[in-house]
Amino acid sequence: MDHVKKMFKLGFRFEPSAEDLVTARRVDLTSREIMNVTRAKIGKTKVFGFQNGGRYTDWLMEEHHSCLQESVAGDEEPVICKIYVSPRG
Repeated sequence: MDHVKKMFKLGFRFEPSAEDLVTARRVDLTSREIMNVTRAKIGKTKVFGFQNGGRYTDWLMEEHHSCLQESVAGDEEPVICKIYVSPRG
């Protein structure tokens, strides 16, 4: 039970159930291009929020894409995702 108290102390206000994860809808919040020093596009970052029952949850996800040709393998594109609880709550 101490881990639950610690989660709330750290700001975790929403612990999704399996049903929440299935019914949550992803909403595109922001998107920005990443440029190198010569202003050439080298990647893109997208930030998504999640809605459940029409209300936003505290969970956010960042997707980091690379636009460099050597990072693409066939039809597959590697993406790094960061999922976290919004500090704004």
